[in-house]
Amino acid sequence: MSHKFLGGGYSPDQLAESIANLDNTINSAESWFITGIFDFAEDPNLDKYIHHFQIRIRNFSSSYMAIEMRLNLKVEFQDEMNEFLHDNSEIRKPCLTPFWQRNSKKCGGKIGYGVGLTPGLDKSIILNEQLQHIKNLFLKKINKFIPLFQYSHGKKLFSVNVFKTDLDIRNNISNYQLDRMGLDEHYGFFLSEAERLYCGTRLEAPVIKEDSDLIYVYNPEKIGIGPGLCTPENTALYQLTHEYMDKMYQFLIIRNLGVNYANGISIFRNGVNRLKSNKNAHKQLLKIKYNIEKEYYTYEKIDKEISVEKLIKEVHEYLDRNEYARRSVVFPMYVNRAYRYFTTAPQRTWELVDINYTELLRNLENKISVAASLNNYYDVRKNYIISGIQMVLAIITFILLLFPDKAAVLAALIVDWVKFLREHIINIGHDFVLICQQLFTK
Repeated sequence: MSHKFLGGGYSPDQLAESIANLDNTINSAESWFITGIFDFAEDPNLDKYIHHFQIRIRNFSSSYMAIEMRLNLKVEFQDEMNEFLHDNSEIRKPCLTPFWQRNSKKCGGKIGYGVGLTPGLDKSIILNEQLQHIKNLFLKKINKFIPLFQYSHGKKLFSVNVFKTDLDIRNNISNYQLDRMGLDEHYGFFLSEAERLYCGTRLEAPVIKEDSDLIYVYNPEKIGIGPGLCTPENTALYQLTHEYMDKMYQFLIIRNLGVNYANGISIFRNGVNRLKSNKNAHKQLLKIKYNIEKEYYTYEKIDKEISVEKLIKEVHEYLDRNEYARRSVVFPMYVNRAYRYFTTAPQRTWELVDINYTELLRNLENKISVAASLNNYYDVRKNYIISGIQMVLAIITFILLLFPDKAAVLAALIVDWVKFLREHIINIGHDFVLICQQLFTK
């Protein structure tokens, strides 16, 4: 896969052995293991986008590992995207904006879409589509070598996209410039005078949605050069990956999992609501319950192994010590606490998952109970009918045993009845064929 192999001092055999024995390699809560730096020299579809990538395996909980993947895009692709964003021509691509509306066919609501044209957002949409395309190609390839649990189960994996700018991010940037990059000042906070973290990507929706990538923006002109890092760019990336993300990576994974599990519950709930509590739905309801419990086994395990409330509190306290984060303003209600939205939203989502999961199982159990009762009722009714038929057959058998000379007469009667029924069915089929032929002739 790679012709640029930097294994961090490990030979290929040592690297393979360390990965095969991760329980011994990563043996403490804060431990991690860097596999090395690679590229896709043998895959032209990825090589034209990705210059190199690095994989770091980290401890997440007592049962699960986290895989941190850092992608460095090729300079040619970065220049192409930069030129695209700086081009003043407008694409005027229609934007679909989702909103809730009344469901006329049944109770509850449904998602509707409105079409509009938002200057600047069209470029944000195209840029995001490009990044998602590259990310999907990369994950599909990596999944062949390292099984990715969430990706293998069709879940979204959100990333932190890094943007470099020569604009002074401390001053107000025009909304048009922000829209081009998918940024919203209401959903970002400073990490330093040269760094700002945005809680999501603004695309079709009028506001940022939680199920989108985070964006880290920095100005290299405002960042000093760290010891041994040579350039401001290296310093910014080092601070992001070794300072901020080291403190927040578990929190970001919980954020990712919470969004995916919340969406999954909605899908399962819609499937349960579509089924009626009748005798035919019993097996389907049991299958849905099995799938739900299998899907949310991971959620329940992580919820027991990690104190989400404690984790979020630690991230909040970490950001609270950052003077620049404290001074950032998102909403008037969060004056001087802009990062609170960033830290509290995942907790609300995680708690909502727990509430909706419990409610869904309760509703499902009720439907299964009703369907099982109906099945029992129909089984009892069926048993009565079968018992009646068996009794009639037993009486006929008893009569024939008492009067054996009547058996031949009864057998002839049954044969005549079967012949009559057979001829009647054949005549009906013949008449149906003639009718169809006449219709086609006309």
